[in-house]
Amino acid sequence: MMKKKMALTSVILSANVYAFGDDVCYFPTFDQTVINCYQLPDPCLDDNPDNDTQCANEVLLDAMQAGENTDILRSSLHSDATYLLAQAVGFNKDQAFSIASYNQAMDHGVYTARNLLGEPLGGEYSDTANINGLNRGNFISGGNLLHFVTPANGAENGLEPDKNNPHEEPLLTHVRLWALSSYRQTIDQFCTGGITNLSAKGDYATGVGCYKTSLGHDADLAIAIRNLQGGSNQISSSTGTQIIQQGSPNNGLPKVYADDFDQHVGIDIAKEARIGVYLHVLQDRISHHICLDSSSLTGPGINGNFWLADLSNEQCAQDIHVLRHAYEQATDYDQLDTSDQTTLAALKATYRELQLFAQLNNLEAIVKNPEPLMKNIAETLKIVNAVARLESIAQISCDNQLNPYPGVIESCN
Repeated sequence: MMKKKMALTSVILSANVYAFGDDVCYFPTFDQTVINCYQLPDPCLDDNPDNDTQCANEVLLDAMQAGENTDILRSSLHSDATYLLAQAVGFNKDQAFSIASYNQAMDHGVYTARNLLGEPLGGEYSDTANINGLNRGNFISGGNLLHFVTPANGAENGLEPDKNNPHEEPLLTHVRLWALSSYRQTIDQFCTGGITNLSAKGDYATGVGCYKTSLGHDADLAIAIRNLQGGSNQISSSTGTQIIQQGSPNNGLPKVYADDFDQHVGIDIAKEARIGVYLHVLQDRISHHICLDSSSLTGPGINGNFWLADLSNEQCAQDIHVLRHAYEQATDYDQLDTSDQTTLAALKATYRELQLFAQLNNLEAIVKNPEPLMKNIAETLKIVNAVARLESIAQISCDNQLNPYPGVIESCN
């Protein structure tokens, strides 16, 4: 939040904007290079509280307009920056691309790599498998919770979430263990909401098997989200094995569960795809932390039949949610309160986890001193012009003898 009291008003907007977090939008039908999906207006950068409402409303209208004009989007943090950092710790360009692509696919179901005119790259940069069960707008599968990663009974500081604490961060811990299970002799399971049977340590994130009631049934998993009127709407899902691909007769796709994730995405890239999924969950936990630190996952309820992810607090309102995404790129976020400086926090957390996975792969880091690199990326993400921002990230790769993100620049000079 800016260093002032925010007085935000509700604006009527479509439901898909609730999860709008991409900063780069393509408009290929107009033969136009990428532009910002939304941009923080000048009034947001001064200290006049009379501009607060205007700030929120303009960002929301920008997001709504972009959503009407294109559905080809990407996040420079989920994709470009993650691709760069994966190479920095030692992954080769193909492995790094798989990690970054499945990170980005979490928001859209399928990710297609494109050049700056929105043209698909194809070839070695083929589309990801469909993982729409993990999509940010999928409430039926519980996919939404992988983006709004609800802690148990709130958390102290989601800028640095405790990813090894299943009592406080059940879903984050659960998905992390699933990604690590490719390398360690641990339980290989991915459960909706991260909810398992009770473990020997007394948590519901690391037990054996996805949660079942005492009668052996899946339990109801309700998701309460804040509505435009300041109340909440409740959406029903259920515990059990996480759905990866939401199949239906309408889209002609079979339903795919997490047990078949590796075969679905391809055995040769499955380890990297899992890392990409987990990193997205981690990055979104940090990005949405002000909302999530005041949220809670509670259960099992009466007779063990009910769980609730409560995201109905005022910090999860749609207007402030979109505004905080606008703080993360294309603006000078050094002017924000520490709690809203999520970009550098996410980069640091991403690097540390990539470093762990690289070590498990017996890879040697290319960049020996990561701190200047991450600060450089964070500074680059402040660039307002979308093309210049992407090209500058690519140039950082070149400066560190790494491959630039595909489709941004031809090659390093």
